[in-house]
Amino acid sequence: MQNLNNFSKHNYSIIHELGCNREGGRISYLGECLETQQKVVIKQFRFVDTNASWSSYKAYEREIMILESLDHPRIPCYFNSFETEDGFCMVQEYKDAPPLAIKSKFSAQQVKKIAISILELLVYLQNNNPPIIHRDLKPENILIDEDLNAYLIDFGLAKIRDGELANSTITAGTPGFIPPEELFNRPLTEASDLYSLGATLICLLTQTSSSNISDLIDENYCFNFEHLMSKLNPQFITWLNTLVDPLPKYRYPNAETALRELRSLDINKLIIPENKPLLFDSLAKLGIGFITLTVFIAFIVKIQNVLSVINTNNNPTINHSIPSQNVSKEQAWYKQIKPHCNTVEVITMMKKIPYPNTTQGVGYAAGCYALAG
Repeated sequence: MQNLNNFSKHNYSIIHELGCNREGGRISYLGECLETQQKVVIKQFRFVDTNASWSSYKAYEREIMILESLDHPRIPCYFNSFETEDGFCMVQEYKDAPPLAIKSKFSAQQVKKIAISILELLVYLQNNNPPIIHRDLKPENILIDEDLNAYLIDFGLAKIRDGELANSTITAGTPGFIPPEELFNRPLTEASDLYSLGATLICLLTQTSSSNISDLIDENYCFNFEHLMSKLNPQFITWLNTLVDPLPKYRYPNAETALRELRSLDINKLIIPENKPLLFDSLAKLGIGFITLTVFIAFIVKIQNVLSVINTNNNPTINHSIPSQNVSKEQAWYKQIKPHCNTVEVITMMKKIPYPNTTQGVGYAAGCYALAG
């Protein structure tokens, strides 16, 4: 049985562990407030552990400062913090939604909806004064509910753009999701989080795990994923490539611009492949069939016109006998004239025994002429 910490003197109980990085001394728990029975997330930092560092503790302080300045329903709010014998705990709002990394398969339309939801959160962060750069966007730090609404968590690496640009003093984040400018300790901008978002969306669309996303990146820090998305709209592929361009100046400048572009795209648009002989063979056969049908209809119309003239010149009082109740007058006429449907007799017999002036009669007359050749 798991040996859980006892935080009852701080007014919290532990339900179960959510995740941990024991080497770094960080553990997250699902807990409950003893007074209100409200579920919470308790993030513990054991800074006295061997491999823990005060820089990680500073990350918690930075996270608290940023969370206290935010007010968004899809960013879990900060509740409380307290010291423990071996470290420090931060208490945060619990969102009943699993991390995006847990479910690996989404449809293209679902991915678009998720992308819009994440971009809305980035727009909110970037519209803060000063703007906030999350710096650790990845499937593990994005929760997703049943309606595909995204929730952004873990602001421990977040940075405030104080002044014109924000420089990173140390490289932080997850390989494959870190924008190249951070790798080279260059200024971070609003476009930096867009790179991480693009990598996250590529994970979802290609069903690639976060740990393997680097397999899709070449030595020039360029993503190569188009061959895995051949059925998607090329305009969407271009949009996605813009997010993950190695150079920030070629990305969208901010989340608002990227969101506006995405809303106008049809991610699932079907593209007719080029140089597909089978497709054009099918179209050619369809065209030939249509022409054949048109010629046949014209032939029937011509015969009907000829037969109408013949009927006009014949005795209109001739009756078509019906041998029995089970045989129509058209069938009776055709049975009588069929033996004479040859090139020698057909015209003479049509004059002597006019066809019934009905749709079925015209059809039988056409059949008779066809037999005559």
